Amino acid sequence: MELYRYRGTAKGLKLYLHLYTGLPNDNEAIRIENGADPGFEIGKACLNNQETAVISSTRKPYHFRVRLRSPTEQPQPSEQQRKLIHTIIRQEKPAFCTYDLRIETST
Repeated sequence: MELYRYRGTAKGLKLYLHLYTGLPNDNEAIRIENGADPGFEIGKACLNNQETAVISSTRKPYHFRVRLRSPTEQPQPSEQQRKLIHTIIRQEKPAFCTYDLRIETST
């Protein structure tokens, strides 16, 4: 029940990735960031009741980035492990969101 409570949230996704990968549940090892490029912001302008007006051709609304970084020297995950990580992210993210995954290893 405790895990289900966080389904569809960054906290829940981070917890599932922690359980699968064994990485520490901290921001250095598992980081989930808002991936929306703020683009060009126009001061305090108001457009369609939005707080700020943004002009951008590269903006991806509802996009986030997942970065996994091992604190110790480990080999790159296998293709099967990568596929499972993608499966976990797709199952735990909200359906309308898109994401990028970056896996870093210490060298």
